[in-house]
Amino acid sequence: MAKKYYLTPLKKEQLSVSEQRYLEAVDSNYGYHIAVKLTEFKATPSGFRLAGTDVENAAAEWIAEEMKKIGLADVKKEDVTVDSWDFRGASLTVMPTAHAPLIMEAGSFPCIAGTSDEGVEGRVVYAGDGSAANYDNVDMTGKIVLIDTDGYHSYWYNSLFLQAELRGAKAIIATVTDQGPGTYRNDLITIQDTMTRIKIPAVMLNKGDGDKLRNMLKNGVRVTAKLKVKAAVTKGAKAHYVYGKISGKNPNRYIIVGGHYDAYWDGFLDNATSLGSTLTMAKAMIDSGYEPESTFIFISNGAEEYGLADTKYDFCTGAAQIIKDHPEWVENTVIYNNFELTAISQTENLELLGAAGYQKAFESVMSRIGLADGFTYAATSGVGADDGVYHKKGVPSYMNVCTHFSDDQNMESYNDPEAMENYDHTQYDNQERYNAEIFDFNNKIHGLINMAFDQCLFLPYDLSAEIDHYREGISADELSGFYSDCENLCLTLDKVSKKAKEIYSQMDLENRKFIALKHCGNADEIIRSKYQRAWEHNRSLLKANWLIQNKIRKFDPFCAMIDGYTQPYSYVKVINKLIRELKHGAVGEAFETIMAMDNQFLILAFDQKVYQEVALNAFADSNPDSWGKGENMPFPDLYEVIMNIAEKNAAGEKAFANEIKTLIEIRKEQQQILVETLDADQKIFLDILDTLNQINIEEGGQNGKR
Repeated sequence: MAKKYYLTPLKKEQLSVSEQRYLEAVDSNYGYHIAVKLTEFKATPSGFRLAGTDVENAAAEWIAEEMKKIGLADVKKEDVTVDSWDFRGASLTVMPTAHAPLIMEAGSFPCIAGTSDEGVEGRVVYAGDGSAANYDNVDMTGKIVLIDTDGYHSYWYNSLFLQAELRGAKAIIATVTDQGPGTYRNDLITIQDTMTRIKIPAVMLNKGDGDKLRNMLKNGVRVTAKLKVKAAVTKGAKAHYVYGKISGKNPNRYIIVGGHYDAYWDGFLDNATSLGSTLTMAKAMIDSGYEPESTFIFISNGAEEYGLADTKYDFCTGAAQIIKDHPEWVENTVIYNNFELTAISQTENLELLGAAGYQKAFESVMSRIGLADGFTYAATSGVGADDGVYHKKGVPSYMNVCTHFSDDQNMESYNDPEAMENYDHTQYDNQERYNAEIFDFNNKIHGLINMAFDQCLFLPYDLSAEIDHYREGISADELSGFYSDCENLCLTLDKVSKKAKEIYSQMDLENRKFIALKHCGNADEIIRSKYQRAWEHNRSLLKANWLIQNKIRKFDPFCAMIDGYTQPYSYVKVINKLIRELKHGAVGEAFETIMAMDNQFLILAFDQKVYQEVALNAFADSNPDSWGKGENMPFPDLYEVIMNIAEKNAAGEKAFANEIKTLIEIRKEQQQILVETLDADQKIFLDILDTLNQINIEEGGQNGKR
């Protein structure tokens, strides 16, 4: 379903000759056939090309050859160390009393090893939504548990599966009900990662089969089942990323364009089309004779969906490896363009998710080409795809947004069988959902965007957007009660923000002058000289952004990016309020607030060991290849105090002296973390100010090194 913005004619009179030639050279039919060809690399008739498997390895070889064929230079295939999950199929044979056996096709979960050829057999017990209360008064030892799941609006698979394993289950059958992934039709099987360590086998049923099994158990039928999973986990396997280049006039200034090629099922939209778009753009630039200022790197990564076992951060492994392998890209990249699902759109406008500092630049580009009224831009907020990993490491990034996943306040998409969230990671992500018009639009518009950034003299990056975001969370009057140096911190932030705004204004003005200079037909040597001098300033600006993203930003429990201080600050404030409530013998708003923070909602739903593993231990990840290692603030362990408060409140008790004493100690710990974080941040902001002060557009800049 094409939206009106796709039908808006571009302002071709505003485009340069190079841009017009690029549009003429775009061959989206070529890109479509690339995507189709990629889906032919599959481990089973239903698909699956997963990191570190023979299928993924073969796909990488083909991609490298295709890159060479279209004329990319310096094509390389580099290794990514992964824990491969080679899935070849799963089934559940249900043997109800007085009924004929039922054989059900099933999926499984990355990083969970398969069964023996004989499978795992046992009595099936229904455990509702999988929370702890469902296991009360039930001996689960040696049994197979059936759990209703809804990964988007209820509990993720890590909590559910750990709870089942803790209570003695020998295997897990997951199914769905009326909302969440894999629900809009009875034969969908969704594949999702678990983000934890699971030692027992697990399968995922489609909705139709899950309903049958659940109904049997609810009606008192005694059911025995045999679960078989053909899957092998190989630690230390080799996946790949493949890239080729179009050399720029500045060989050390980069623009990176790419996506991932691994997939569950066929993965035509997610994400074979991204490879189609990446190669379509590269081919069109080469065929049109475009001579870029920056060196363009076209890259495809074979370890995005899943890459590491036994870790919270089991996805985007390839992007993390690329960042480690190529620090020179991190230091010198103008922008990273991540492609996801480029042949579908279920948004009203062209939506982009990117670095906050580039919002004004994108608005300017869209205005010039005639899409200002059909375009929205939001700041990158976390790691849901590869762009988030790049962004967190200081590479300004952006990604196309094709759909929105519904939340508890907006359930409309569940009534739309075509909503992307309903069939992503299922066997229905296939060629039938291909939209040629949208694919062609994306191939053209993102080429123009990247060419616009390529031609900029100065990076149109407004760093003050990042500084002001940090400053917004601070109420000086309130924070000064917890942090004695609050006044100096605020003064430092104001200075950095002011300087960043000045630099952006100067650079924006110089970019406008430069455009006029080029239109006047000045000699190439003058143009080259200006580019060379400007790049030193640009590197200092990139260094300042790196300091913010890499040193100040952290991840919350759900992989969203936060300014690190906001986490302990929030706990200090809400614990203070909770203490005041308890002193009055009340359990009210503050208690509800703290239960909604981070993973604290797990306390009342799961056993303590599950809470400790999911809410606490998971973030002290020992895997050195995990992109999230060391990127979280310490979370307070609230299990015992919250349980005590809840139990006393349920019993009508009003005395909480012991709980108040415990909360005071937790508050002190969080306040100490807050103070230490703000002290460290203030030093980093002073480093950022020094870096920005090196930028002197009148006289030339210093070479900012990290």
